[in-house]
Amino acid sequence: MSYNFDHRSHDKYDILVQKRMTFARKSHDIVERRRTIARTTNDRRLTDFSVRDAMAHFFRCVWKIYNGVKKSTREEASIFLLEKKQFELYAKDEKEVIFNIIRKGIFQITKLRHPLVLTVQTPLEESRESFAFATEPIFASMANIIGESIPNSVVSELMNYKLHDAELKFGILQLFEGLNFIHNEAKLIHRNISPHSILLNTNGAWKLFGFDYSVSSSENEFECDFYENRNTNILSFPDLNFVAPECILNNKCTSRSDYYSIGMLICVIYLKTCNPYKSRNNDISDFKIRAANLSTSKHPILEKVPPIVQGVVEPLLSFNPEQRPDLRQVAKASITN
Repeated sequence: MSYNFDHRSHDKYDILVQKRMTFARKSHDIVERRRTIARTTNDRRLTDFSVRDAMAHFFRCVWKIYNGVKKSTREEASIFLLEKKQFELYAKDEKEVIFNIIRKGIFQITKLRHPLVLTVQTPLEESRESFAFATEPIFASMANIIGESIPNSVVSELMNYKLHDAELKFGILQLFEGLNFIHNEAKLIHRNISPHSILLNTNGAWKLFGFDYSVSSSENEFECDFYENRNTNILSFPDLNFVAPECILNNKCTSRSDYYSIGMLICVIYLKTCNPYKSRNNDISDFKIRAANLSTSKHPILEKVPPIVQGVVEPLLSFNPEQRPDLRQVAKASITN
């Protein structure tokens, strides 16, 4: 007896099997996420949130951001989760340096209250496995929007997302205002302005985050001693693509060092890259050479951005920090243009 085999039926069966496997994997991932977050806290405050899909990764991919809803109020939220197993191959002292930086950053932002600083709803909670906390609902980090660290669950949504000129101008002005608050009211130097430390909430507002390396600005200058140790893990200091030359060459930083970082941030938003120098491993030696070259020549990134952007950022990228204008002056110029 012979049978006529319908290849189309076989293909449909394969598709059905694949769909079921995909559903099973997603279900398993959701369960694991909830278990991980539940293990994070002893007082179970974070278990008051229903956790959905991953929306973004940021800060060199160590944090994951999940959509969530607070069960008691039905308010939208974002759950930030960092799993410590990412660092299991690190030496114990290296891990502790990184974890202390993480703790400091979240504790700092939890104390700050400003419309342009990310609002923390549930403070940092730590377990043996992870760190976690909850914030106002977040859409993505700027790094995600310009094409880095995009989770598979939202890759199509973010890959097609475009910031329009009006959004860019308004967002940049928001950063200027937020940083003015940090410098003049909170009396801090941020020291970590980059696409990973700028988050967009679900209303489109640009929020400052990433206070892991912030220091008091009560002194005119602060010593940036961590750049001297070349054996230090790259996660224990900021992304050098955005660090001002005086920090790298002289180990000194002021609030005007943040101005340089803002200038670089504006450039990379237009260039759609988080790594404008195509550098690897945050190598301090390479950046010292580049920083020294800025003393005798224009910043090389300027020729890559539109002329109207050059006019705004060129003063911010001055080698001499004293020549960088106050952000309020830059804001007026950008509004005029």
